[in-house]
Amino acid sequence: MRRELAELLHWSGEAAQTGMAVEALFPDADHQDMPARQWFLTHADPERTAERLRHVYAVSPGLLAVVATRADDPRAWCDAGRAAYRLLLRAAADGLTHDINAGPVEIPTLTPQLAAELEPGWRPQVLLRIGRPSSPSHTTPSVRRTIQLR
Repeated sequence: MRRELAELLHWSGEAAQTGMAVEALFPDADHQDMPARQWFLTHADPERTAERLRHVYAVSPGLLAVVATRADDPRAWCDAGRAAYRLLLRAAADGLTHDINAGPVEIPTLTPQLAAELEPGWRPQVLLRIGRPSSPSHTTPSVRRTIQLR
């Protein structure tokens, strides 16, 4: 899994069509004299970073939001995705950042626990954390692709 993640990383400022900037995961990354993939495989310490982020989230957890639907079928999934993206676009316009938490809605043993927090009959589809970053250095703009008209 570590190698798969390494394939998706790049340094911010590098031209990239997909993936995530190393600095978004590891704000202290300082070995930009080598490819991001190589830096991640040789220098990244995910456990230390996770511990630091646990403290950040414990101090300022932001708002948890659940997008839920009555059904659990492809149409409901699309509706939930549209609702989540509307919410995320509004949050971004207001200067907020987000984190999508897939585990509680994708892992069969966690989904019922999250569903128990909702009104009966609702199926959680997306779990988000939305908040204001404590510093602009804690955010890295995502890669934007050019629009191609057909």
